[in-house]
Order: sequence, then C-alpha cells, then structure tokens
Amino acid sequence: MIVVPENATDAETLAAEDLKKFFDEATGITLSVIPDSLAENLYSEVRYFSVGNTSLLTEAGIGLKKQDLGVDLGANGYILKTCEKNYGDINSRVVFMAGGDGYGTLYAVQEFLKETFGYEVYAVYAEGGDYVGANYTGEYTLETGVRNKAFSALDKVIVPDIEWLLSGYYAVAYRTGYLGEKEADLAEKKAWATRMGYQISNDILMYSTATELPINSIHNLVDYVPYNVWSAGHPEWYSNYYNSSIADTKVQLCLSNEEMYKTAFLPALQALILANENKKYVTITQEDYQNSWCTCSACLADKEKYGSNSGNYIQFANKVASDVKAWLDEEYDGREVNIVIFAYYDTAEPPVLKNTNGTYSAIDQSVVLSDNIVLYWVASRLGHNVNWSRPLNDTQYPINGVTNYAYYENLLQWSVLTSRLMVWSYNNNFVDYMTFFNTFDSLQANMQIFKEFGAGYVMNQGGTNNGFGSNFQDLKIYLSSKLRWDVNADVEALTSDFFANYYKDAATPMRTLYNTLLNKFGYATYSGVKTAIYLRRSIFSKADLYGYLGLIDEAYAAIAKYETTNPALYSKLYNRITREGLSYRYALIMLYGVDVDFRNGINYYESYYGACPETDKLTYAETVALQNAFMDDCKKVGLLAVAEAKHRTLLFAEWQEWQENNAPTK
Repeated sequence: MIVVPENATDAETLAAEDLKKFFDEATGITLSVIPDSLAENLYSEVRYFSVGNTSLLTEAGIGLKKQDLGVDLGANGYILKTCEKNYGDINSRVVFMAGGDGYGTLYAVQEFLKETFGYEVYAVYAEGGDYVGANYTGEYTLETGVRNKAFSALDKVIVPDIEWLLSGYYAVAYRTGYLGEKEADLAEKKAWATRMGYQISNDILMYSTATELPINSIHNLVDYVPYNVWSAGHPEWYSNYYNSSIADTKVQLCLSNEEMYKTAFLPALQALILANENKKYVTITQEDYQNSWCTCSACLADKEKYGSNSGNYIQFANKVASDVKAWLDEEYDGREVNIVIFAYYDTAEPPVLKNTNGTYSAIDQSVVLSDNIVLYWVASRLGHNVNWSRPLNDTQYPINGVTNYAYYENLLQWSVLTSRLMVWSYNNNFVDYMTFFNTFDSLQANMQIFKEFGAGYVMNQGGTNNGFGSNFQDLKIYLSSKLRWDVNADVEALTSDFFANYYKDAATPMRTLYNTLLNKFGYATYSGVKTAIYLRRSIFSKADLYGYLGLIDEAYAAIAKYETTNPALYSKLYNRITREGLSYRYALIMLYGVDVDFRNGINYYESYYGACPETDKLTYAETVALQNAFMDDCKKVGLLAVAEAKHRTLLFAEWQEWQENNAPTK
C-alpha cells in the first residue's frame, strides 16, 4: 500500500502515481494509494511504501533537515530507507521514499524502482506517424513478470551535484502546440522530462501572465516598468532618453533613477512575488540587447568607476535585495526569496581588481552581491566565441584570438563577489541545426566546472524549435541528465548503455556513426556565429556523406526483422534512425544537389524555382521537388525546424555563393 501526505504536493502525487504505475507493470500487482490519515500506525502488519513527508516518516523519527541527515537535501535530494522490525508476531516493514521541496520524492521513487526492477529512463519521444496530436512516452527499461523478489535493505541519502537542470531541447521542454499537441499530450511530455531530471524555468523562476502587467521570467527589467505605460510621463526612466540612437523597442531602465525605483519598479516586483507564493527565485534581468545601457551622468559615473555597467547593476540589485528582505521579514514571516541577476553582455565583466598574486578582489564592498542574490552567468560575451568542443578552462584553440579560458577566468572573477551561481550554457549550434555539433567532448568537464563554482541551476540550451532533432540530440539530453546527479559519472559506460537501449539491434552501426562524427568534429565554435556553419564541401565530401548513409542503411537492416514480428518497435526504431540520416541526406541535397542522383533523379534545373515555400518549417534546399520529399520525411519524425528564423538567410547565402562558384552552366 502506498501512503502519501494528506495534502500531497504535485511532486509527491506524481511520485505515488509512478510507483503504482511501474510496480504494476513490473509485477502485475496493483497497489492502493491512501492519505496518511487513513494509514494504521507505523508498526502494523500492513506493508507500506511511504511516499513523501508522511506522518509515518515522522513516527519513524526520520527527519529531512540538514541537522537530521548531515547534508542539505535542497529541493531535489532524497532519502530511500527500509525500516523493518519485529514486534512479537508482527513483522513491520516500511520503505520510505522522501525528498526536499522540489522533485526529490519522485527521484526517491525512481531510485527504488531502479534498485528493485532495473528501471531506467533514456529518452522522451512522441508516438504517432505525423507527430500531430502526438502522444508522449519515455524509452525506459523495467524488469517485468516479477512475482517473487525480496526487497533489499535500503539506506541512501542522495543529493544531486546540480540542484536544477534545464534544457531548451523541445523533447524535454514545455512548448504549447508546436507539433499540434493537446494539453494532455504536453502534460505527459512534461512528466517524462521531469522523470529524466529536467525542469522548466517557469517552474522555478517567478513570472506573470497578468493582462495588466505581464512579466517574463528572464529579460524582464523593462517588464516591471513598461515603456508604453510610463515613458510618456517619465522618459528619463529609460536609456533612449540619454542616447537617441537606442530604439524604443531596445531600451533598458535607468537603474540610477530613484523615482522610477520607488514609484513603479519596487511595487511591481512586490506584486510579482506575492503572485508566486510557492517560488523562491525572482529575476531582475536586463533586456536581450547590447550597447543599450543607460548613459545618464550617474550611470556613466558608475561605469567609469567600476569598469563596466555591472557595478551600476549590482548596486541596484543589492538595494532591491535589501528592500525585499526587509519587507518579507516584516510582513510575511521572513519568507525566502532570492533575487536573480544576469552576467550578460553589458554586465558580463565583473567590477573586480586583479591583485599582484594573480587573484581578484572586489573594487569595493558595494559591489559584493548580497546573500539573497544569485548570479545567472550566461556563457556569451560580446566579441568572444566559445569553442564548445573544449572545456571552458581550455587554454588552446583560440577563436578570434580568445581561448575558452577567458570564460573560466570570468567565472573566477565573479566568484570573489558571490558563491551563488546559475549557469546558462549552450549545447547546440543555432545557425546550423543540421550539422553535428560536438559538445560531447566537453559536456562532462563543463558540468564539473559548474559544480566547482557552486552552480545550483544549469541550463544547457538546445534547439527549442527543432521538434525531435538529429545529430544524437537524445544522447546529449540523456548524458546531461546523468551528469546532473554525478558530474564524475562514467560517460563512456553511460554512452554504451544508451546506444544499447535506445537503438537496440541497431546499436553497433549507430555507435560507429557517432564515433566517426566525434573524430571528425573535434573542433567546434560558439553557437550563433556565422563562422560556425559547417555545411560546406570542404568539410563534407560526397564520400563522407554516402559513408554516413551507409551506416544508416546498416542500422535499417539490423531492425528489418521487426517490421513483421513487432511493427510498433520497428516504427519506433525506424524513426530514430531516420532522424539521424536526415542530416546527411540534407547535406547531399544542399552541397551536391546539382550532380547527385537523389530522389528519383529529378533534374535540378527543371525543378528549382527559388526558395523553398516551406520556410517556416525547414531551411532552404536546392530543388523544390527534393525539398518537398525531404520535408515529408522530416514531418514523419517530428523534425520541423533546422535553424532559427533570423539565421536562415545565412545558410541560403552560403548556398547561393556556392552555386555561383561551382554550379555548371546549363
């Protein structure tokens, strides 16, 4: 019998549902779920699974606080403990699964299922041929047909190395209706993403969709003081008042303006905090524009004193943090709320001095971040590129004269101002979705670096508009989910396990393809830079591409037996293999479409009529007929986008340049 708290949280409810669902699947036994008010006392003949912070947990004297366990569970850590005692003729046994105030209880249940039935989740995917109205499920292992198994004695306390893990990849992000899903479909996708250890920012960071004052969870300083509401009467509150070259749509607030702060900003922030009563993090982060910071005399004086705009920003944030804490202490019983600020573009460089011994120190105490401020460090700085195939502390392979170590040094500098960190990292090349982007060689090292600096929240951003992408995207999602728990995990073993369980009979050719690409792409650059486009003849020879597709054909052959014996499994594996093959078919069309016999031998000159009309869904290819056929295959596996809209013209320009230089005359 499963016991949950009388007022179970959403996480505890999901945990109980999972225990019931997968226990039934493994054993054929359906467990009842009851609130703890209906449970007998701890020492009874009833065998209980206690899920969450139940009265049974209290009765057993098991606490979840740091003073009870010796470690802080945080939001997502958990305990897993078997309690078994004999009282005369009564044999009492309870398995306790409980966590912090996040999803710890769910992860405790997963650990129990893993220990008992070999449960493991490898991916989130969508069932359905065209992915419209898709039903989401997970690729997982679970021992079944279990009728007689003794539960092992369990006594674990597990705390993740990274408290919160996020990803922009569509497969583990909550995006409404992108593939035509219903809310129920997305709810199930979110549940599977959560099982893999992923959350979404809106579950952690405060935001508001209120009509009168919508506030995003990031890039939101102007949301608190909307330009269209306040600028007519108070133009001096905004940066374009002092610099007319800044467009109305790209303004920042003047953080030196006390009237703006008291009249508009602080009341809006307080209202947002009250509207998000169950969240602990609220952001005050600048808009996503460069070189638009306020240039009034006060803001410029701060920039002169501190060397960048970050000094002005931190002093503003410290004032906010102090006022919010005093307000909450006085009126809301000391409720915990953390203020989150960016280190990004205009505020990327911290106000520190380099000492003679090579260490750093704050320019003055006013720019040391308050204890209730968290720095959201974004791995993107004006004028610098990151080689994402190498760790952030790498001192080789400079790009534009800058090595990755500049970013590591930036973290070192910020670390003298705060020990509280969130990280926005990158796991995808946003100008070239269809080409292998090697972050596999650096993923673990970077997660170790993030832990080293105390990051409690990491987002390895992937392609949000790339439905179910290629280039082994699901492996990246899986490895990140594992490294979140243990940054020193055996990545090679995890990778082998993934291929065996995700591609099954096709594991060998798919792993060969992966290894081949890793060897080829040992050098990558920052996502979002035009020089990062790898779709070039100099990189992909026709022989290379046919070699990759040959491995795809081997993978198809390896699963062919399932086409008749297990059609559902065949379809699932076929789609996964096809997603990987799309990249190389696409490259053949883009790079060699003039002279490759591809798709029924349609002649390029007779069928090309300009850019593909499906521009909202896929970037350009060389023939409309080829593109349409290729689009059908992309739709089949849910790959609806290969580049962000603002970068499509770059790929097309590359292709036009090649056409002019290489295409034979008709």
